[in-house]
Amino acid sequence: KKKLLMVLGSLGDSMCYHKSNISLEQPEAVLVHHRMAFVSISLFAVRLLQTLLPVEKASHFLPEPMSAALFLVSLDMPVSLEYPNIHEAVVAYLEQLNSENYSIYKRTAEAVYSLECTCNFLSDVGKEGEKNLLELVELADQALHSFSYHQHFPLIKEIICICSKIKPVSSLCNGIHFLLHPKVLYEISAFGIQEPKNEVNATAKAILMHLLQGRLWMTALTWNKFIESLCPVIPVLQGYADTEDPLGNCILLLSKASSEAGEGILPCTTWLKSILRLLLVKKPSVRVLALKLLASHLTREEGADTKRPSIDARVLSRVTDLFIVKKPIELKLDDRRELIIKLETVEKVYDIFISDDIDLILRKSAAEQLAVIMQDIKMHAVVKKLCLTDKIIEYLNKCVSQDGEVIECLVQPSLTLLRKVLCADPVLRVSLSQQPSLLTLLFRVSLIFHEDCTIVTEVGALFCLLLFDEVSRMDMYHLPVHVLGHHAVSPYSIVLPLSADCLALKPVSDMLRIAWNLSWYHGSDNLLKQMNSEAKIQEFLDTLKLSTEDTLTLKMTHTASGLKDCLRSIVQAAAHREVRAALTRMSFYLLNDRLSFKGGTGPCGITLKSLSWHTTLNRFLQVLPACTEDEKLLIDIIHFLNKLLKEQRKNVSVELLNWLLELLLRHSPNPLLELLLLTESQAREEADDIRTAVRQQLQKELVALFNTLLLGSVALTDRKCLELFYVFQTQLALKLLQCLRVTDAPRFYGLPSLERTLRGMAHLTAFPGWSSHSPFTKPLEICVKYLSGLLEVITSFYVERGGNAMSFMGKGVTKSTVLCLLHLSHEMMAQAQSSEWMSLWFLPLGSHSEEHATTQQGLAWLIPLWVDRDPEVRFTSLGLGSALTTLETGCVALANSCQNISGGLWGTVVNILLDQSECSMVRREAAFIFQNLLVIPMPSEIIKGYTWQ
Repeated sequence: KKKLLMVLGSLGDSMCYHKSNISLEQPEAVLVHHRMAFVSISLFAVRLLQTLLPVEKASHFLPEPMSAALFLVSLDMPVSLEYPNIHEAVVAYLEQLNSENYSIYKRTAEAVYSLECTCNFLSDVGKEGEKNLLELVELADQALHSFSYHQHFPLIKEIICICSKIKPVSSLCNGIHFLLHPKVLYEISAFGIQEPKNEVNATAKAILMHLLQGRLWMTALTWNKFIESLCPVIPVLQGYADTEDPLGNCILLLSKASSEAGEGILPCTTWLKSILRLLLVKKPSVRVLALKLLASHLTREEGADTKRPSIDARVLSRVTDLFIVKKPIELKLDDRRELIIKLETVEKVYDIFISDDIDLILRKSAAEQLAVIMQDIKMHAVVKKLCLTDKIIEYLNKCVSQDGEVIECLVQPSLTLLRKVLCADPVLRVSLSQQPSLLTLLFRVSLIFHEDCTIVTEVGALFCLLLFDEVSRMDMYHLPVHVLGHHAVSPYSIVLPLSADCLALKPVSDMLRIAWNLSWYHGSDNLLKQMNSEAKIQEFLDTLKLSTEDTLTLKMTHTASGLKDCLRSIVQAAAHREVRAALTRMSFYLLNDRLSFKGGTGPCGITLKSLSWHTTLNRFLQVLPACTEDEKLLIDIIHFLNKLLKEQRKNVSVELLNWLLELLLRHSPNPLLELLLLTESQAREEADDIRTAVRQQLQKELVALFNTLLLGSVALTDRKCLELFYVFQTQLALKLLQCLRVTDAPRFYGLPSLERTLRGMAHLTAFPGWSSHSPFTKPLEICVKYLSGLLEVITSFYVERGGNAMSFMGKGVTKSTVLCLLHLSHEMMAQAQSSEWMSLWFLPLGSHSEEHATTQQGLAWLIPLWVDRDPEVRFTSLGLGSALTTLETGCVALANSCQNISGGLWGTVVNILLDQSECSMVRREAAFIFQNLLVIPMPSEIIKGYTWQ
């Protein structure tokens, strides 16, 4: 476990190293190396994690370097596009490992989605024909979330165009209807004008002035819609009222015109509330104007001559700063858990307050007690049932009447009571704010008591509750109450999901920049085409432009682009090193396919099927290498072809097979087959260790390629390809036979070379009919040559040297030789016209020395293989025995060879068959030999010297 965790930690460190240690000062080849290594190691690491560790256990075991590396992979946009299944697994592990990094990834992914919506919206809007409006609106809504990042202003322009052209044929007035919504007007009034950027606040002011002055060019429907939408926003808008400012004057015009007799702009109640609201504005000139307008209204009020005070210039001159108080009051109430005062007591106090038979001093005291009691919200329910509000309004009406001095002592506690009730009841606030008579009543009360700061402050507090509809900006008014500040940031403001700290992270900024370009050009293919084209039109901010590193990352990770670049490098290469580097990259792409796509064809395999890469590599495969560097290059090419064939084994391309087979069957020169053998000059150069090692590696790669080609052709159905394949089988058989150079001196054997040759023969001879497609040599002749060479290997290095007890030969040589002999026996049965071929398998027994020379023939060389230490050798050699004993001559020969063994052939076979410690495959082949022995017919007469009998 400890070592495994160290390995995972090392993988994580490697991924972080190759991802982070990239500098534009480095050569491009180094950058490419880092990128390819990062991608391949990442794919391998994720596959390893999926194999070893369930996602839910990740947080318990994975080391910190791996967690950091997975975070980098999660934010790698090209990897997520090219290998989506790997990226999905990375995110799953990251979620378990590090909640903070996962949160950063999720928010970055949200921003990426918003960028995609932005580019899709701009693309869809520009298309001709009918558009899906709902879909466009949804895209626009998502697109706005990332506006603060990309700041692509054409987006806003297109959104406005969509909003202003909802109907198929829109008039100019209908075109601005999207603006005539309380939320839009509120946004412009509360935040547009206050925006520090001059271009924003100037535009907001211009829009409002244009709307406020636009009654003459608007239709009646549009104007009425505008005023209806403006009413909820007036409390904010009036904060900008000013007699010396163009916009402020336009706002004042709303209140200047009287609403009576249909002359006003605003409805009656809204107009009155707007006038009263102006009394709280900071500008004195605005307050003076408001007093004049109110005076005019109060003098025309019904029953004005019976109400106090009488309105004249003297009264108005004293109240310009009526509600500009020095000590604002708090609007907070208590919400105690338990009732301190009994409800019955509250009712009794209330009865005293409303009773006409009780002295006013007591009633005032009761009102003051109620005001204290009403500080607790839980007590409000009691007095609501008792109609407290109606009683207070009744007292205030009495106070403003001509004989109202009597009840003046109840005004202050009554106003306090009303304030506390309204604070806790928003429904009641809305209801009372729509009663103009109450608003003028409260104003008259404030005029009567203009010298009583407490009463004026209470009236001002009531106006705050009734006039502003919970909407205002404290910095625009001089309010007589302490209230929580209105939100300083718009609730509709666009906030990028990522903070400035997150955006400062290089992986995050890289991901967003690449995501914007991918979305703008609608995918990797189009983006790469644009990057490669000479005409580069910049249509967005420079901060969104791809860096050199981004460009390289995209090209290298995108398999199709990377492979094209490799082939281009090979064509344009001026040295061997450049070609080998390109081939190494191509091998990496094949490796990435294998790591990322289980059982399916990855992007590399798909791309190679569409590229004409054969012609690019063809020139290197048609001539013999002239030097060691040529041989090294050829090794890399053959290695790549071998890997490609292995990856495509289940669905190999017929075009690829045809090309390879035609290449291998060329008459002269045919370097790939000829290189299996050393020329005389090459044999003399074997003293050079380096050249020898290179040539051995070249032969090793060639044999491996031929073996893979043979395996890949098993399921061939293409007629032309099959014909080429049959011819190739026999040509390869003859060439491998030449490689099997055997002498009596063991020191002349190159064991690695011999083992490679025999392994190639084993693959080849497994195909039925492998010897029957030569135009010059008969099949049986080829088989006989094969048999001679293989028997020489067995007798020289196995039988005569005491089997594997004394033989220095590798286990692979014995195994491959016996397997070839087994295949050969079946091929000879199929190709021979009679059973005479059996005698070819007989060899002289004993050593080759003169004193032991004998003419005795037999299969004694086969018997030691039946007791080899390797079960595969035992199984194969017994299989060879069962093949040879299908003929009577084989049975007799094998019986003769076992005469010196206790129990003879029968005893040997039965012992193997009954040996329960032996593996089943070996025992099965022994059973087949036993079966063959049993079916051999016995002669009816006794024949002298007949071994079988």
